[in-house]
Amino acid sequence: MRSASVGRGRYCGGVPDPKNRVNLEVVEQPLPRRDVPPAYCCAILVDGQGQLVLEVRPDNDANAPGRLTCFGGGREGDEEPLACLRRELMEELGFALGEAKHVLTLHTPNGPAWFYEAAGPEHGAVVAREAGHSVRWVGRGELFAERLADWHRAALVGWCAGLAEAWVEATSGN
Repeated sequence: MRSASVGRGRYCGGVPDPKNRVNLEVVEQPLPRRDVPPAYCCAILVDGQGQLVLEVRPDNDANAPGRLTCFGGGREGDEEPLACLRRELMEELGFALGEAKHVLTLHTPNGPAWFYEAAGPEHGAVVAREAGHSVRWVGRGELFAERLADWHRAALVGWCAGLAEAWVEATSGN
């Protein structure tokens, strides 16, 4: 294993601010791990202009107050991962997910989270369906200037670097 930095893989505007840096380990394998079923499934949605489609959580949110996250959530029972993601996106955005590719496994204290990359809705085409939540389209060059939740920052740093796996330990909101 070795340390990773942003810059390999996808262009995402450079290295995050050091005070917000996430420590990542690289596992030398070409694909995300699929041997442990995910507890959570999330979408890295990219619109036709290359902007990421993120959820803004309300200030009173239990998990990530006032922070940006990828859309998604926890699996219900033995629900298939893609079925979970499709359900979450429909509930949260009214968005019907097309083709999606599992690109990163984020190892968290609460179990693995699988992140899928997919085409997202165009700017202004959807609104958040949950009270107090909203949608923000963020350019890759501005991504790490935003107030991302810890889990999602770790996943997006890994995704930008082209990693298959990333780890997050203590969090101040998932």
